[in-house]
Amino acid sequence: SIERRLLQERQRISQQRQNITQGVIWGGVAAAFAFVGLAGLAIRRDFVGRERAERELRQARDELELRVRQRTSQLAHAIDSLQDSERRFRAFVGATSDAVYRANPDWSQVQQVSGQQAAADSQTWTLSAMHEHIHPDDRAKLARAISEAIRKKAVFELEHRFLRPDDTPAWILSRAVPLLDDEGSITEWFGTASNITARKEAETKVQSQLARLALLSDITRGIGERVDLKSIYEVVIRSLQEHFSVDLCAICLYDQAAHELTVA
Repeated sequence: SIERRLLQERQRISQQRQNITQGVIWGGVAAAFAFVGLAGLAIRRDFVGRERAERELRQARDELELRVRQRTSQLAHAIDSLQDSERRFRAFVGATSDAVYRANPDWSQVQQVSGQQAAADSQTWTLSAMHEHIHPDDRAKLARAISEAIRKKAVFELEHRFLRPDDTPAWILSRAVPLLDDEGSITEWFGTASNITARKEAETKVQSQLARLALLSDITRGIGERVDLKSIYEVVIRSLQEHFSVDLCAICLYDQAAHELTVA
């Protein structure tokens, strides 16, 4: 009986060993399948992630290309608009002025950038050289106007006479605006010059005509208030002296029959 129990115990231990061995084997197989499954899942996730990343990258690239095309179109439109504005500006300047110039902040150098007298590479003058072409009676006035505009950082505007190559004067209307930086300092001046000689000559003629009409009106009114010829002559002579600033004035009577001229 003892041998039987020992045999049964051995059989039981052997069976347990077999069970343990089979459990370990099946556990290893299950672990292997689990590992393979996890690896497959990781690979699938990696593939899906890569596909999503590539899709997002393509989408970002397409959006970037679209923005580049839109920006390029906007820049092209802006350039066209700028060129149109520049053409309109040049046409306006050409229609309203005879020259366009720029000057540094203190006007020590003036550069003509367009106009009938501008060379292909423009002309640059110093202020002293430019003054040589200004009428002597207007040089001080021009210097004061420039200094005042610089001091106030305001628009410069002045009518002055400019000497032509033959030294005959021409009337010029000069206008310039200061260009300021972010700190409010003048960086340069941009201006135009217009020949207003015809207008000034017309104004002079009108003023001369008005002066003659005023003289005629004074003489007519004075004659109307006098009755004797001597008083009338005195009124006429006094009016002529006042209007023409003469030192000597006389009225002469012509006797046609005797061909004589007598001072009245």
